[in-house]
Amino acid sequence: MTWKQVKPDGIHVEQQKTGKPLIKQITPRVQAALALAKTLPKPSNVECWYVVHNRSGQRYTRSGFNSVWHRLNTGFHFHDLRRAGATDMADADRAKFTGHTSSRMAERYNAKPIESPSH
Repeated sequence: MTWKQVKPDGIHVEQQKTGKPLIKQITPRVQAALALAKTLPKPSNVECWYVVHNRSGQRYTRSGFNSVWHRLNTGFHFHDLRRAGATDMADADRAKFTGHTSSRMAERYNAKPIESPSH
């Protein structure tokens, strides 16, 4: 993600599968993460366009990011973060967050077990 995508009304992204433009809200947690990203060390004589960048100021490649993620030893996959975020949301907000037009598809991102009365 580049700093050009971060605007006052939110973070402008494009949904990967459909190409649909989305604006992600900047919540207090996201704002804190962006502030932290601004403190990352930058190489001298290089302008960094990326919010999170490697030592040379460039974007992380998939393998480079995976290597860093693996060293963190988190115990879960990076892709799990999206599902965890969607699970924490109310049903009505989940489809907006995931970018799905179908609530049925967005519900696949809900990892909470279904509660039902016992007999």
